[in-house]
Amino acid sequence: MNLSSVVSRIDEVSKAFRETFGEFTIDHINFKPNDAEWSIGQNIDHLIRITESYFPIFDEVISRSHQVRWFGKFRFIQRSQHNP
Repeated sequence: MNLSSVVSRIDEVSKAFRETFGEFTIDHINFKPNDAEWSIGQNIDHLIRITESYFPIFDEVISRSHQVRWFGKFRFIQRSQHNP
């Protein structure tokens, strides 16, 4: 995947986000069905914070100073759902 395809995908997701949530009121975004569930706003805030945690890594990759951590050298092990 190259940079232009990543940027294109970000644009697509941003557009879909605006189309889905753009006309919601603040009250609607912050509505919580109960104390055990998150509001739309809390979910959005969580996604933003998680995404921001990658920014330092992106900066390292761009500056070519990124070093793969030891755990990044291992492949994920996946089990087939057909073979428990």
